[in-house]
Amino acid sequence: MFFWNNGGEEKGDKMVAKGSIQEMKDLAIKREGLCLSIEYTNSNTKLKWRCNCGYVWEATPNNIKRGKWCPSCAHTKNANSKRKTIQDMQVMAERNHGRCISSEYSNMNSKLVWECSKGHQWEAYPSNIYSGKWCPTCAGRNKSLVDMQAFAKERNGKCLSTQFFTMTRKLKWQCKEGHVWEATPNSVLNIKSWCPVCAGNNKKSIKDMKQLAGRRGGKLLSKKYINVDYPLLWKCTKGHDFISTPYSIEKGSWCPKCNNNSVFFNEEKCRFILESLTQKKFLKTRREFGNGYELDGYNEELRLAFEYHGIQHYSYTPYFHNQSEELFLEQQLRDLKKEKLCKEKAIHLIVIPYNVESDTDKVEFLQKKLWELGYDALDTDLDWSSFYKGFNPLDELHTLAGFKNGICLSNEYNGSDEKLSWECSEGHVWEASPYYIRKGSWCPQCLGRGRTIEDMKICAQKKGGECLSDSYTNNSTKLTWKCESGHVWDATPLSISNGAWCPRCSGRLITIKDMHLLAESKNGKCLSTQYSNNTTPLLWECHMGHQWVAATRSIQQGSWCPSCNSKTINDMKQIAAKYGGECLSEIYSGIDMKLLWKCDHGHQWESSPNYVQRGRWCPQCKKDQKQRKTINKLEVLKELAQQREGRCLSRIYYNVDTKLRWECKVGHQWESTPYSVKNGSWCPTCASKNSGMYRKNNIRDMKRLAEKNDGICISDTYVNSQTKLRWKCKEGHEWFANPNNIQQGSWCPTCRRNEI
Repeated sequence: MFFWNNGGEEKGDKMVAKGSIQEMKDLAIKREGLCLSIEYTNSNTKLKWRCNCGYVWEATPNNIKRGKWCPSCAHTKNANSKRKTIQDMQVMAERNHGRCISSEYSNMNSKLVWECSKGHQWEAYPSNIYSGKWCPTCAGRNKSLVDMQAFAKERNGKCLSTQFFTMTRKLKWQCKEGHVWEATPNSVLNIKSWCPVCAGNNKKSIKDMKQLAGRRGGKLLSKKYINVDYPLLWKCTKGHDFISTPYSIEKGSWCPKCNNNSVFFNEEKCRFILESLTQKKFLKTRREFGNGYELDGYNEELRLAFEYHGIQHYSYTPYFHNQSEELFLEQQLRDLKKEKLCKEKAIHLIVIPYNVESDTDKVEFLQKKLWELGYDALDTDLDWSSFYKGFNPLDELHTLAGFKNGICLSNEYNGSDEKLSWECSEGHVWEASPYYIRKGSWCPQCLGRGRTIEDMKICAQKKGGECLSDSYTNNSTKLTWKCESGHVWDATPLSISNGAWCPRCSGRLITIKDMHLLAESKNGKCLSTQYSNNTTPLLWECHMGHQWVAATRSIQQGSWCPSCNSKTINDMKQIAAKYGGECLSEIYSGIDMKLLWKCDHGHQWESSPNYVQRGRWCPQCKKDQKQRKTINKLEVLKELAQQREGRCLSRIYYNVDTKLRWECKVGHQWESTPYSVKNGSWCPTCASKNSGMYRKNNIRDMKRLAEKNDGICISDTYVNSQTKLRWKCKEGHEWFANPNNIQQGSWCPTCRRNEI
C-alpha cells in the first residue's frame, strides 16, 4: 500500500502535518529552543517561544519559518558586533596626534586617560572624544586657583577659596562692597555673573515684595513668598487685583488692565470669564512643566489651562518678532511643544485665538469649550462691572474725542492696540486704536487741513534745515527739504513729523556722483544734478543721444535706454490688447514711469510698464478673482456636505488647513479642516457609533475597569476615550493612559517591562 505525503514530513515512522503545532516544536528544536504553545491556529497567529538562553517571546510561525529567532539574542549579538575596544580608542587618539594611555576599555561612558601631542594628560569619556573634543589644556578649558584669583581681582573683588576643583564646583567669592557668596567658576567666568547682592538677585522675602508693591503705589495681597517665579496676588492703585511673578514685577511689569496692552488685557478677560464660569481660580504658572514654559492660566483641581494667542502666534508680525521670521517660527514651535506637554500631563488646554474679539464672543467661545471637554460651566450673564472696576477706558476715550469735537462710536474696549470706531466733526467715520488716538492721531480724511507751508518751514528750522517748497498740499504729498549739511531730498510732511530727516546724514551716502558713474558704466550720462533716493526719477542719456527719465533702482537692476530697446507707446497698447484692455496714456517715458491702463471690465489704474510686462494686470480684477475663488471653494464644500446629508455652517473660507464648522444629518456639530473632509472624514460622533466602540462612559466605569485589573483609576473626571486618565496598578506604579487603550487590554507599562 502506498501513502501519499501531502505536504507532510516523515519523522521516524510518523507523519508530521505541515502547519501543525508539532511542526513548530520541531522547528524550535532545530534552533536549540522550544515552542511553548500547545495549539496552532494559523501562520499569522503568534505562538510563544523560548531560546537556549532562556529568553521567552512571541512570534508568528511565518517569521520563524523565514529564519527569525530570539530578538533578545539578536540584540545582544548586534551590540557585541558594534562594541568598541581599546584598539579603537588608540586609533581615535592617533587621529588627534595623541595617545590613549589606558590599557583597558569598559564602555563609552567610563573615563580613560589621554595624552595630546604636547604631553598634556587628562581623563575623558570616549563618547566625548568621539564627538570631537580633545585636550582641555590646549583648548583653554583647564583653569586653576590662580586664574580664579586673577579674575576676581579684575572685578575689584577676591576669590576666598583655597582650593580649585572643577569649573562646576562652587568657590567662595567677595565683591568690592564686602558681600560674600558662593558660585561656580563656570557662572562667574563664562556667564559673567558676579555679586548677587549688588545685582539685586539675593534671596527675597515677603517684606521685600510689600516694599516693591509700595513703590508702585499698590499692595501685595499674598501672605507667603516662595521664589521669584512663584505667582503672587497684587493690587494696583485703581483697585485691580492681578496675579504676577515677583520676577516680572521687578522687571517693570504691573497691572495688566492699567497697562492697556491688548494681549494682556484680553488674557485677563479670558481669566475673568473662566473663573466666573467655573468658580475656580486660574493662576499664571511656570511650575507645571518646570522648563520655562508658562501657562496663562491653570487650575490644578480641574487640570484645565488656557492660553490667549494674539496675532503674533498665527502670522509673522515684525513688531512682536523683532523683525525676525525665525522668531515667529520659534513662537509656533513653542506653542506646539506646550500643547504636547499638556497632552502628556493630561491637562486640557483651551487656546483662545485673537479673532474671538468681543466680550460676548469670548464668553460663548469659552462656554462651548468647557461643555465640549465635559466641565460644568455656569450658563449665566457675567457681571462685567467687577472686571472694569476702577477702569473706565471708554470714558477717557470719549473725553479725548470730545476735545477734537468728535465721538467714539465703540461700546467695547479690548486694549490699546485693538481698533475702535470714531467719527470726526465733519462726519467722517474710521477705525483706529486707542494707542494712536492718545498719541494725537485723528481723522485721516481731515489729515493736513489747517497746515500751511509756513508750518513746514518752521518744522525744518527746528531740525536746522529748510523747506524749499513754496506750497503745501497735504500730509502725504512730498515737499523738498534741505539739511544743515546742504543735502537736498524729497519727503512727505508726515515722515518728517514722525522724526525722519536727511537720508544721507542718516548713513545712506549715495550721491549724484554715484549716478554719473553708473551711467558712464553703460556708455551714457546722468543729466540730473541732484539725487534723493533710488525711487526718484532722474534724467538719463544713452550713447545714441536718447534721453529719458527713470528711477535709479531700475537702472541699478539692469534696464537702460527705452528707445534703444525699441519700446514705444504703441508697444504698450499692444501689451494691453493682449490682456483684452487698453493703455490710455499717449506718451511712453520709460519702463518705470507709470502709465494709465484700463482692463476689459472697465477698471482703471496706474502702473509701470515694467510691472505689466511681468504679468501684473488689473489689481481690482485680481482681488475680485480671489474673492470669487473663495466663494466658489466654500460653495463646493457646502455641496460636499449636502451630498453627505449635512451642512457646512461656516460663512468664510480661508484655506484647506483652517477649520470650518460642520453639521451631520443627525445634528452633531464639530470643527474640521476642508482638507480632511475632502479626503473622506466626516462626523466623529457618528463614526464612533458606527464602529461599535461608542459608549457613554463615565468615571465610575473607569474605576470599575481598573478594579478588574486589581488597580485603581486615580482621576476624578472623565472626558472621552482619548483623553488620558491617571491609573495605579496593584504594585503601586502610576501612569497616564487613555481609556480606549485600557479597554483594549493595555495595563501597567512598568509591570509589562519587568515581565520581559
